[in-house]
Amino acid sequence: MTFELMRTASGPIFILTLILAQGAPAAEEEKGFLFADPDVFRIEKIGSDALATNIYSLTLDPRGRIHVSGPGYIRRLEDTDSDGILDRAVDFYKGPARGCQGMVFHDAALYTTGGRGLERYDDANGDGIADGPPKLLLPLSTGGEHGSHALRTGPDGSLYFLGGNYCGLPHSRVKGFSPVKHYYAGIFCRMNLEAKLDRGLERGNAQRLRLRLRPHRRGLRLGL
Repeated sequence: MTFELMRTASGPIFILTLILAQGAPAAEEEKGFLFADPDVFRIEKIGSDALATNIYSLTLDPRGRIHVSGPGYIRRLEDTDSDGILDRAVDFYKGPARGCQGMVFHDAALYTTGGRGLERYDDANGDGIADGPPKLLLPLSTGGEHGSHALRTGPDGSLYFLGGNYCGLPHSRVKGFSPVKHYYAGIFCRMNLEAKLDRGLERGNAQRLRLRLRPHRRGLRLGL
């Protein structure tokens, strides 16, 4: 697993991604992957598998710090000497055993899909480490390809959840003004910060893992 940072020629970083690699990278890969026009677009290596391995998900906290999760850990990755390279990993929480498929911060709380379901880790004292075990907000099936996946917060302050066809979300929880009354092959839905569902917005997304929300003049624009 290598961490790669993409930037434009003008300098500002505009996206952070994870690139999976089999075996040791070639020498030219260590220097960064070049595209057709390297003066415009370049990917630079900023961290290695030694910091965190077998990563499932990545998110940023309110201070812009990188958090990743894999089997048995949620970690914050730091650049302690400000040279642009991640060189330190701090355990935010040692668990869950199968990692988190989805993570998103809201203020000092980290919401995840992992362990027993939709869970919230609190950091009330602001030390960058979870205060204790997570609070279970909604029991779900996690850790599988067709289970519970992405989480996002919207500009409306709601949580948005993407689950596969085996995510375990009870059909009875999808009600109210929801356009989806009975979902199949997965669901995309909205809920408040205590995991009370407002409405199911889409069905039929059994294996979708990623979720992107962007403000739009008519509401939110969804990317899957």
